[in-house]
Amino acid sequence: MLDHRRCLVETRQLQLHFVNDQIAKLPPEIRDRLSTNTRIEVRLRELEAITPPSQTTDAGDYRFGWLVELAESDRVALAKIRRLERDLDALLDEHGTTLRDEVGIATVGAATLLCEVGNPFRFATESKFARWSGTGAIAVSSGEGDGEPIRHRLDWGGNRTINAVLYRMSVTQQRCHEPATTYINRKRSEGKTRREARRAHKRLLANRVIRRMWRDEQQRQPNHKTEELPAAA
Repeated sequence: MLDHRRCLVETRQLQLHFVNDQIAKLPPEIRDRLSTNTRIEVRLRELEAITPPSQTTDAGDYRFGWLVELAESDRVALAKIRRLERDLDALLDEHGTTLRDEVGIATVGAATLLCEVGNPFRFATESKFARWSGTGAIAVSSGEGDGEPIRHRLDWGGNRTINAVLYRMSVTQQRCHEPATTYINRKRSEGKTRREARRAHKRLLANRVIRRMWRDEQQRQPNHKTEELPAAA
């Protein structure tokens, strides 16, 4: 279901990019009646309310009619995406996950985490999950020695899908969650670059996510031995 939604979203995005190019090729008497500072899908919907002038060329008439048809197909695709998201919400409720309680994680992010991580107990520690998700601290150069990295760089060896979820979570929290804003500002005041502060925050969020997944799984498996839980859970 998650892959089905991803396929629909990517196909719709590709179609909208193509629509934007086609709108630019419409006759001026039609194109000038559309909004200029709105999203592509809004402009596409506006075409349905326009009656093409009689003096347009055959090519212009064809392109206009084609775009009006695409407006309806886009509406159908959007409805399918929304329906899949509602179905995913229901599955997450059935699963019992609390990931959506975290600021910055919605339906798709929670479903992605569950699908990619699987059994969270396969990660014995937070640091192992961080390394797997590409949020572990990686030294900029070997010249820093074997100690804790002072300046971090991007870890291309991690799971990029989960890394992207944590990145979006971090961006959302910085915008509307005061603790995250305070944390990132503190890192910047310590001399971290914007990217380094973001990576440090993603590492913090990775800890929160795996701890929550450990707790959720413990609730789902009441017979799971407590001593098997990671100590930081």
